[in-house]
Amino acid sequence: MEGMFRDPFLLQVYQIHIHDSLGEIRSGEEKQSLFCTQSSDQSFQQLAKDSEECFPLGVDATRRDMYVDDLMSGASSKTRALEIQQKLLTMMDGAGSSLRKWSSNSPLVLAALPDDMKETSTTLDLDRDQTVKALGVCWNTTRDVFQFKITLDEIHGTKNWTKRKVISEKAKVFDPLGWLAPIIIRAKILIQQLWRLELSCNDDLPVTIQQQWVEFRSIISGIEVLTIPRCISPIQQTSSKLICFCDASEKAYAAVVYTWINNDVGSPVISLISSKTRVAPVKKISLPRLELCGAVLLEHLLKNVKQSLKMDFNETIAYSDSTVVLAWLQEHP
Repeated sequence: MEGMFRDPFLLQVYQIHIHDSLGEIRSGEEKQSLFCTQSSDQSFQQLAKDSEECFPLGVDATRRDMYVDDLMSGASSKTRALEIQQKLLTMMDGAGSSLRKWSSNSPLVLAALPDDMKETSTTLDLDRDQTVKALGVCWNTTRDVFQFKITLDEIHGTKNWTKRKVISEKAKVFDPLGWLAPIIIRAKILIQQLWRLELSCNDDLPVTIQQQWVEFRSIISGIEVLTIPRCISPIQQTSSKLICFCDASEKAYAAVVYTWINNDVGSPVISLISSKTRVAPVKKISLPRLELCGAVLLEHLLKNVKQSLKMDFNETIAYSDSTVVLAWLQEHP
């Protein structure tokens, strides 16, 4: 954001705090995507309120798709994306600000902007330097996929692992939507074991746990090859479902949500949306109760997914392989 609220009156009204960050606006023919810089969520919510009559499209995008200082929105066509883009630019310019660092998977959308307002001026072949970081996840605009890039410390020779070092490295893996849940849960379980052993932060780990951690590092270092398609909904969709699962073991329980989108041609598009995992409590409880915890976790996750996607689904199906939990859910509270 450049030249934020130069007008002293606007500065007094919005009390803007300036800092650079990256945002996004999703849009597109194949669900095209864009990014732009934003600042101070509260200030822009007030600006949206003041611009309701003049810029309804820009207001809707600001209210619905602002995440702290990032704007992430979208449209079902390039024409619609361009219209949202222009409304946002005009709305912000009227407040004495300039939106910058735009990115998109559509060259047409980027072509409507001068080069100095783009995060990436062209869509090129895949390269490490051609990804845009969105909420800690890399987005490759050329292939329109999400990727992970995790930088772990290099190990030279034998290293004595401590609880402090393990927790520090685990924190480097940022997975807000749970796409890496089958991998990350292993680290969560291992860290719980460390607390059970009552080790101090700088104590060396037992050999068996060190071996488990080295194995985890070898797995997590290979996730850069993983790609997650950003587009989950084809343009000509005929019906849609949410397919959900929950499960539990004595060590952990989890929930996951997929979308199932049917279209006019070809096979349905099935996409992983989000998942959540929890380690089992230190105080041991029965497996059926852990299965019930998984069902509760799924209910909360499903509610959040529906609120975030803002799509109309024809059907929602949730599965559990625990007959005990299914019987409990059918009883009166």
